[in-house]
Amino acid sequence: MQFTPIKQDELTVGQAIPWPLCDPSGKVLLEQGSKPESAAQIQSLIESGAGRYQDSQPEQPNRTESAKQAQHESGGFSLDHIKPKIGDSMQLQLQSGTDNHRSFVTLIGYLADQSVIVTMPVIHGHIMLIREGQSFIVRFFSGKNAYAFSATAKKVTSIPYPYLHLSYPLEVRGLVVRSSSRAHAHINCHVSIEDGDSYKCVARDISIGGALIAIREQFGKVGETLLLKLPVQINETEHMLNLNCQIRSNNAAPVTANEAPTYLLGLSFENMTGQDTLVISALLYQSLVSDKDIFD
Repeated sequence: MQFTPIKQDELTVGQAIPWPLCDPSGKVLLEQGSKPESAAQIQSLIESGAGRYQDSQPEQPNRTESAKQAQHESGGFSLDHIKPKIGDSMQLQLQSGTDNHRSFVTLIGYLADQSVIVTMPVIHGHIMLIREGQSFIVRFFSGKNAYAFSATAKKVTSIPYPYLHLSYPLEVRGLVVRSSSRAHAHINCHVSIEDGDSYKCVARDISIGGALIAIREQFGKVGETLLLKLPVQINETEHMLNLNCQIRSNNAAPVTANEAPTYLLGLSFENMTGQDTLVISALLYQSLVSDKDIFD
């Protein structure tokens, strides 16, 4: 496949792009269907050498795609079709009377038509007492989509460690998260640059691929790297993430009277570990999926 740099007239603010937009190494910068948010973002993409592969042609609407879209909006997926990854974070909501407590678990594995295996949910530092036959709603987040299915506890075991077999779902319902791919936040964190200086900042929104931080000091240029120390609270546990980042944008925020200047840095995460991805996915899940009624 031949890589072709993008041209100025091929991108329009607010207009969905008909193909994935990548950097020269093949890393996806914008998914197909994403909409450039500003002229500055378009200019930054062009200057960075972003482009597309020559055989990536715009998808033409057809009846098959329409059917897929209708299925996506109304549900009807199979777990095998979604292909969740081992180690993904899932949320269990217990359905027993007035108790609808939600806990995060980790996907261990699944076998079609047999069971879905997850770690045991924990409440206040203690493993939840679960009886076989209890009912749950299981929610998880994959890409820009939220999914949910109903399940019952088939087998509870503690050997060689506590884990739970859930019934395999006949159907998984999905919801496209179009406008909320970034979770709004207000997390006090720190950034440090190559000379070792460290600065306090606030993470204002976070996605699986990057973050927007606000900082009082002006530093860093587009393209430079820095280290972001980001504390993430998942339920009762705090995870300290040390994320290698690249500065994608650096702009002064509008100021009002009697307010100190603030600078907004758009960061992309680089070389994330599996654990980093899991923690941020869980954070997104808390703010995006938990509030979406995709399965009653």
